[in-house]
Amino acid sequence: AYTWSHPQFEKTDILEAIYYQQIGYDGRRFSAFVRTCETGNNLGAGRTNSAEWIRTAYHDMATADVEAGIGGMDASIGFERFRSENVGYHAFTDSLLFFADFMSAYSSMADLIALGAVMSVTACTMSPNRKPLFLPFRGGRIDATEPGPFGIPEPHHDLASHTNSFKKQGFNATEMIGLVACGHSLGGVNGRDFPTIVPVKNDSKFDTSQSVLDNNMCVSNTVPKGVQLSEVITPIPVKPDNLFITINDNGGMTIKGDIRAWHPHAPSFEWWNFTTTVPVSQGLASFTVEVIDGSHSSIHDNGGNGFPLQTDLIPQTQLSCSAVYMGRAYMLNLTVAVRDELNFQDIKLTVPIPMRQAESMVPRFESHVLNMEKTGIIPATGYSLYSTGT
Repeated sequence: AYTWSHPQFEKTDILEAIYYQQIGYDGRRFSAFVRTCETGNNLGAGRTNSAEWIRTAYHDMATADVEAGIGGMDASIGFERFRSENVGYHAFTDSLLFFADFMSAYSSMADLIALGAVMSVTACTMSPNRKPLFLPFRGGRIDATEPGPFGIPEPHHDLASHTNSFKKQGFNATEMIGLVACGHSLGGVNGRDFPTIVPVKNDSKFDTSQSVLDNNMCVSNTVPKGVQLSEVITPIPVKPDNLFITINDNGGMTIKGDIRAWHPHAPSFEWWNFTTTVPVSQGLASFTVEVIDGSHSSIHDNGGNGFPLQTDLIPQTQLSCSAVYMGRAYMLNLTVAVRDELNFQDIKLTVPIPMRQAESMVPRFESHVLNMEKTGIIPATGYSLYSTGT
């Protein structure tokens, strides 16, 4: 498992929450649209979210050339939706629109597409007579800034063309057959998109168990050369969250936040909130969590290092605010308490701003650097306030 709050694992921390915190307190509800394998029938006849999320994942990675180290799962589908080889683009559009709500500088669209496929497989292997499949999920994918090459197999291509295309993607003939047969066991052929195969007013199913994925588990993480994926993301047993530190003008430091404890057999989470105040002169560099369950107790110390608190530069939430207007204009006012003894010459804030990309639904993040100005001191604490805004 990753180490909480380590800069190396910031993206992992966000993806872990999106993946595992589905319902209840601070539930992200990413899986709400694939609650069952049949969820999404309201999209239209023969359409389900699970089938379309898996189709989106495959069409995104199918531009890969594994020998050249290019393509793979990189969200380039955002540029490629209207190609003839991506007929039925509404499936990709609707999927990307949903994933966009979870996209950030720490959760790439490519990772969210992969997570959508993982959750779809789980939803479509849940039944009273079988154990659901939980595919190992890794993060760290990087979104493309341009379209990938052409070459996704199409229905009218011959067997040799299909075999060569899948080989380029990294699959042998047996894997090609398994991927096509098992992947399409969730869906069918939409007559509107493929009128030369089935009647326009018909949606032909591939089997009688459309809401069940018929397969054995196999995972291939295909990404462009140079992309380093994380370890398999699993929940850590105890995790702090929503931590806020306030430097008070009476010389105290108030720390408040949540503690999340994981029960793997449910699986579920329990949450506790806490508030404590310590003298600034004493400080607090890290803490441990004791979990008491009946007569048993256990100490969680984040791999022996404790759960760290960063107290050199502390955002003061009660003096800060942010807003998004009509989904386009961004406003940010941030005030930070800075420890005086550090004697910083300049303090700058780097803000990742989502920017539209021509011909793509997927934005890219551009770093904007803002200068922070000293706006006051907090008496008897050794901290000064610095502020900036957009």
